[in-house]
Amino acid sequence: MSEIHRNTESHNNAVSNNTANNNNTESKKVESITQENRKLDSNGEEIVWELETRKNVFFLLWSWIAKLGAMAFCIYFIFTYLHLVKWSGFVILLALLSVILYVVITSYTTLNLKGMYATKNNFYIEKYFGESISLPLGNFYITLKLGDYSFQTLAFITRLSIILFINNKRKYYCELSIVKDNFNILEKNLKQQTESYLMSLDEKDYATIFIPNIKNDMDKGYTAKIDFDKIDFLRKRNKSD
Repeated sequence: MSEIHRNTESHNNAVSNNTANNNNTESKKVESITQENRKLDSNGEEIVWELETRKNVFFLLWSWIAKLGAMAFCIYFIFTYLHLVKWSGFVILLALLSVILYVVITSYTTLNLKGMYATKNNFYIEKYFGESISLPLGNFYITLKLGDYSFQTLAFITRLSIILFINNKRKYYCELSIVKDNFNILEKNLKQQTESYLMSLDEKDYATIFIPNIKNDMDKGYTAKIDFDKIDFLRKRNKSD
């Protein structure tokens, strides 16, 4: 009877050891898969968000046709009507340069955008030509404008702006012909860092933020919601402490 008990105990220990070994093996496999799935940038930082867009070929073609068509119409208008005004030569030249520069610059920034991604601490805008842009997470907000009464809406063009909170300085702008994007995921991840950044500003820097402008964009759905009432309350409480 004692012999049977020892054999049973030995068997149970063996099963237990095998189970533990299997669990360790599975754990290592999961960890290995997780490591393989992690995407790192050239600096070795883990990428936690990357811009993904869904494009429509018709909208893409239409946006360029509309943009070039608008440029042609403006040039026609300039040569047809502006010669009637005083200093017509200077006015025509200035108007032509404005139209051409707008089309060239917006087209260049659109075509030169290689990608956007975020790590745990920074946001990057990659370009094919020129220096890429790096911004600390939290010190900027993003606006995506489509649906207002503008030429860009008629051309199915989304206007993307990245604006620094301090002085509302626009750091980056481009026009994209996209149907859907995943900026909403980035904005959810940015919420805590944005609040922490706004809480950390001194009174002088915080006063440069044009909150009504941001709230106007929020009301129109152009940017993510930022609870400035909450931030103001916490700043006052911290100041009183």
